[in-house]
Amino acid sequence: MRTRAFCARLVELDVLREMKADATLPNGQTLSVKGFYAIEEAALRSLPERTVLELHRDGSLAMMYAHILSLAHLRPLIERKAQRVKPGP
Repeated sequence: MRTRAFCARLVELDVLREMKADATLPNGQTLSVKGFYAIEEAALRSLPERTVLELHRDGSLAMMYAHILSLAHLRPLIERKAQRVKPGP
């Protein structure tokens, strides 16, 4: 229930954006991940101070930044996949 409430709050604050991640592997194969949502940091920064303070006090702000930081793992995951794929001709 807490996750649902958190996600509903993200929607209410209008900080989620639909994202897409594309990569081309050494063998020419393309990977595409579509239809996922992520917190847009610029939208988060534009929230009113009072809202940011509320988010900080209830622990939501920390979870939001943990999510933003987790997005940095996409590139290393793609690179790990690329290492397992044999180069093309």
